Amino acid sequence: MKKVILSLILLLPVGLQAADNPQTIYPKTRIIESVDWYNSQSLQWYDRVSHRRTDAEAWVNYYLSSRYAQASKQELDKIVSDMQEVIPDSYESYLVKGWNAGFSVDAGDYLNKAFAKRPDHPASYAALLLFHEYMLQDATRKEFSQRLFQSNELSQSLLNYSYNVLMSLADGAILFTEGDNTTLPLFVLQDVMNVRRDVQVLNLDMLHDITYRDAKLRSLHIKFSSDVLPDDVLQLKKTLCALLPEQNPEKKFYYALTLSQDNITSIKNQLYVVGLASMLSKNRIDNISTIKENFENQFLLDYLTVDFNGESKTAAGKVLNANYLVPMLMLDQHYLKNGETKKAKDLESIVMRLASETNKIF
Repeated sequence: MKKVILSLILLLPVGLQAADNPQTIYPKTRIIESVDWYNSQSLQWYDRVSHRRTDAEAWVNYYLSSRYAQASKQELDKIVSDMQEVIPDSYESYLVKGWNAGFSVDAGDYLNKAFAKRPDHPASYAALLLFHEYMLQDATRKEFSQRLFQSNELSQSLLNYSYNVLMSLADGAILFTEGDNTTLPLFVLQDVMNVRRDVQVLNLDMLHDITYRDAKLRSLHIKFSSDVLPDDVLQLKKTLCALLPEQNPEKKFYYALTLSQDNITSIKNQLYVVGLASMLSKNRIDNISTIKENFENQFLLDYLTVDFNGESKTAAGKVLNANYLVPMLMLDQHYLKNGETKKAKDLESIVMRLASETNKIF
């Protein structure tokens, strides 16, 4: 990987190499950039660590930019190995090893070592929150939810967006999510703000681990059995999305609009958008009335029209705001059909603003 990256760097115009300075890579709970942008930053951070081998912060940024650029596991493992050679027993080395270990006991060991070295540094909080969820340790999960909430690692728009996700759901709902950045704020809202603690959040990435999956589903009294489960991550996610509702028809299952469409291809005809999530139902439901109730009485929407925090367009919550467009357009059609022109006009102004901010064209 190093040779390939170095060759690409050498092919860049000399002036561009000199002008470009690598930028700090923030967690995706704060900022979400394009894969191409992360790839460009990965090249630049590689150049930095090549010349400053013991620059610990540069190594963290190199790892994160590579991870967000969708580097392979082998490439990420190599970065971790190289860090171990030059800055062993450092906060940054343990932190990156913990991130790289995924959902495992080993990850917790590394993250706890990092936390012990720098308990006031927020970079470990999100991963430790997820680790304690992985271990089903509610008290310590709440501790790190509080730490994460008090840090600057969650964008305000993401918290607002996540609040509206939770408010999209019926009492006692089970919500499928995917990815750290769309799951962490839900836990924080439940643990710190006591928002919708009746909702059970199932992260598909975490459910890939059989130990966690069995313990988590058992703790929620969710039945699940399958003779053969696919090893492929995508196929397993699709299986869980379809079979869990099938085997637990008495429970209400919802799917965050941030889920990859690949996960729900087999059940898409049974899904009804009700806000920032879709509800699974084998029978046709009046989802328009639910959307109307959520937008008019449940959601907090002021942040969509007034930027209280001065966040950039790449703030995590703002990037996700495109997911409002589908339910908003459905609601707009309902207003027009029923002669509620003032409500339609007001909603259309928000739709046009969101479409412009998220680069969506109608």
